[in-house]
Amino acid sequence: MATEQNTEKAPASRLVLLVALLLLVVDASAAFGRVFQGFRPQLRLAMAAGIAVVLASALERRHVLLALLVSAVGLAMAIGLLIFPSTLKYGLPLAATARAAARAWSMIGDTARTEVAPARPLAPLFLAGLTAVWAASFSAHALAARARSPFLALLPLAALVGFPSILLKGGARPLYVVGFLLGALALLFGDSLRRVGQWGPVTMWQGKGRFSLGTAATTRGARRIGLLCLGVAVLIPGALPGYGRAGLVDVHSNGQRLRVSIDPIVDIRPQLLRHDSISLFVVTSNEPTYWRFASLDIYNGRQWRSDNLEASGGLELEAGPIGSVPALDPNLPNTRVLNQHYQFQGLSGDWMPAAFDPVEIQGPGAKLRYDPRTSMLVDPEGIQPGLSYDVVSRVVVPPFDQLDAVRSLAGAETGQYVKLPPIPPEISALAHRIADPEPTPYRKILAIQDYLRRFTYKENVAPGHDVDHLVYFLTKLKAGYCEQFAGAMAVMLRTLGIPARVAVGFTTGQPGPAPHTYQVTTQNAHVWVEALFPKYGWLPFEPTPTRRNPAALGIDFPVALSPSGQNGGSASQQACSHPLPGGRIVGDPLSPTCTRGGRKGQRTQQVAHPNTGEGSKVDLPALHPGHQWSWRFLLFAGGALLVALILAAIPIGKAGRRRVALARAKAPRDRVLAAYEIMADHAAGLGFGRVAAETLWEFRIRLKDRVRDLDGDFDRLTGLTGRAAYSDRDIAREQADQALAISRRTVRVLRRAAPGGRRVLAWFWLERPGRRLG
Repeated sequence: MATEQNTEKAPASRLVLLVALLLLVVDASAAFGRVFQGFRPQLRLAMAAGIAVVLASALERRHVLLALLVSAVGLAMAIGLLIFPSTLKYGLPLAATARAAARAWSMIGDTARTEVAPARPLAPLFLAGLTAVWAASFSAHALAARARSPFLALLPLAALVGFPSILLKGGARPLYVVGFLLGALALLFGDSLRRVGQWGPVTMWQGKGRFSLGTAATTRGARRIGLLCLGVAVLIPGALPGYGRAGLVDVHSNGQRLRVSIDPIVDIRPQLLRHDSISLFVVTSNEPTYWRFASLDIYNGRQWRSDNLEASGGLELEAGPIGSVPALDPNLPNTRVLNQHYQFQGLSGDWMPAAFDPVEIQGPGAKLRYDPRTSMLVDPEGIQPGLSYDVVSRVVVPPFDQLDAVRSLAGAETGQYVKLPPIPPEISALAHRIADPEPTPYRKILAIQDYLRRFTYKENVAPGHDVDHLVYFLTKLKAGYCEQFAGAMAVMLRTLGIPARVAVGFTTGQPGPAPHTYQVTTQNAHVWVEALFPKYGWLPFEPTPTRRNPAALGIDFPVALSPSGQNGGSASQQACSHPLPGGRIVGDPLSPTCTRGGRKGQRTQQVAHPNTGEGSKVDLPALHPGHQWSWRFLLFAGGALLVALILAAIPIGKAGRRRVALARAKAPRDRVLAAYEIMADHAAGLGFGRVAAETLWEFRIRLKDRVRDLDGDFDRLTGLTGRAAYSDRDIAREQADQALAISRRTVRVLRRAAPGGRRVLAWFWLERPGRRLG
């Protein structure tokens, strides 16, 4: 009996527990949000955690399965509002939200492998974080309020606080620790109040009309112990020897200089996202270009890869001439020679960068491997800081008319470079729609490249290279980073029968203090496309907006450009378009000069007619993104809609429950009891409810003392209720109808006696009615 009356005899203990849990989950969620960049993810996670606890508290006295179901619905709403607001329909997360969430969930692993903490709040990662915070908040409430295990309730929240410290190196965060400890003390205090309440009313609240934490005398000891524990926990660690210094065992770098190994398959974007860019190498070259170290020529529907990244079976040498396959005529005109010297700093791994196409190498004195098919240089011993070597490369830049004169790219070496797994028809249809109007393979390549360069370069998108993501990238998102642009272009070219592969390396880097030197860092990691022309070999093309290869501008952008400022960085590059033989104007479609001559929002481009060869102007509609709502507006609108739905559901649910109770009461005795319980439910919402262990007669006396307008009808209702609950005497149907009528009149009297604000609050009061009678 004492256990059943626990929360009734110490009613404020529930409030203390709720406030303590709110403080804990908000603090833990904000601390956990440090794994994301910016303050907004912390705010969103803290808000979601608070809502999760409020929902769990509102359903604390209901069955745990019902609470779990409602919490799952709340999580779905939070996912829709905070992560996928564009998928909501009428403000509700329906099938589109479920599909988006399922797709993001399947990409959590890949995204985690390609992000660096603090990570951007991409949908897959934020979905995982939001789910973890919501689950931890619900679990903490269940352990504290249902299982009555406050120490266990601290464990999931402590995990949220501690997790960022494993990933980040930002030092101590005392404010989060203080907030967590204050919440923990408040949680233990509230649980203690509830346990004391098992033995009777808590004196600090008995007879009080308002909530109070007690007098100085009653809580002096608790406050002193709490402050002492808090001070010890916060101050003592800082006074211990070695606090804030490096660990005795450095498990991260073993005391060595920080180095980076770039996996050409999956590890490009993490380097772009590093806040502290790492110097990889310095290259001295008579001309800036892309420094290539790998090529990926196999697409399996999930990612681009190579079957020989180790260059096994290739040529082994320390120095001397090398050559690629297919072999090119050494007397081919329109070639330039690049002499490069590499000095390594923070780059590790096996792959050695070199401008394409390397023809001679002077190695570091160790055996190297060279794969002629992929033109990859590999050091089996691994690259070490201070290693240096020299490479001579030949850059082939055929003029426009020679490339445009090539009518077919088929050859003995091209078959393996057009292979594709089953591809969604949307990709092939889009590629043909873009390229089919062009008469030559070269123009088709440029058309695909120009189309992609009208997209938006954006690193803050979900990673992905599988065929489904390609469809989404090409038809809806139209924004991404270099891996996605290059992978999409290579797939589209292969659907057209054009041999293509993906090249991995670095942009030119920043000019160094010495002439013709370039400092390459992790920010210069890059991916582009190479297409195979039988006579000229592999030629580079650049589909990524804001990126250009200075040494290949005559190929992918056949325009007259000044070499100044073309360092391959991420800054926007300006260019103008010039008419070329055949009547085509080729240039960077992002350049402002490429938008003249057309209607607003369109790009006018002169293309050659496939039959006549005559130039004609075609208006290409600009790719305007759909209307983007502000996240603040969406968050506010979603929150307002959620609050409105909850506010509307509470009175409707209460009215429906009362009607169901009356409908189920068939016998006169049951109707009397139902009428009284409905009246008592209304009285509780208006602030006149029964207290624990209070008899009907005691309730009648107390209520009549507070509400002077109650007359003898209420006495008759009380008598009929006592008779129905505790007497064997029969009750006539007329008496049951009379009890129902009196119950309704009593409710009206109580409403008139209650303050105006309380009358409004009564519609939304969730206090469960008193113990059932009979």
